Amino acid sequence: MKKNKFLKLFIVMFLGISLTACLPQQETDDSDSSDTVTPTEDTSFRATPTEEAEEDDDDEINTYTFDKESEEYTEEEEKEEEEEEEMEMEEEDIYESDGSKKDPNYDLREDQANVESISLVLSGTELNITAEGNHPDYCKGIDKYNWHRDGDNFIVDLTIKDLSVENCAQAEKPFSQEINIELGSMNMEEGIYTVEVNGVSDTFQLSDAIN
Repeated sequence: MKKNKFLKLFIVMFLGISLTACLPQQETDDSDSSDTVTPTEDTSFRATPTEEAEEDDDDEINTYTFDKESEEYTEEEEKEEEEEEEMEMEEEDIYESDGSKKDPNYDLREDQANVESISLVLSGTELNITAEGNHPDYCKGIDKYNWHRDGDNFIVDLTIKDLSVENCAQAEKPFSQEINIELGSMNMEEGIYTVEVNGVSDTFQLSDAIN
């Protein structure tokens, strides 16, 4: 009987010790699992999808604004360049118009072309003259030209003729006529010479003498 009581007491003590040992381990497991969950739930340092989308939208707006400013700046540059080119063209036109002068008292014959302006280009010993003007109507055209030298002056006579055209328009007809004069066989000293075509005159300068 004593042995049985001792055996039962031993079993009870053993079970009590086992239960006591198991309880702290279970609490430890619970504490470990709670620690693991805590950092997962902490999202204070992460941007939400909405904030990321807003940041992307801000980037796109900034980029668009930058491109727009660049385009406006480029358009202003192009506008300034166009204005400078127009000013240069106006200056060139003024210079050319001052070089060619029309005599208001010139008595134009019926068979002469109505010349409004001339331009001169000296290439080597060849003088190139371009005469521009208007015919009274589309029934007229250039016929021929004759020229002669009178000292430092070259006189050119540019004539017109009637064209074989039926029902031609009764309106002014613009024309441009090239006239070439070879100076190589002439005895010319360096200096300024005048060219006149049907009452319109211009000058050119000869830098070297031609003998």
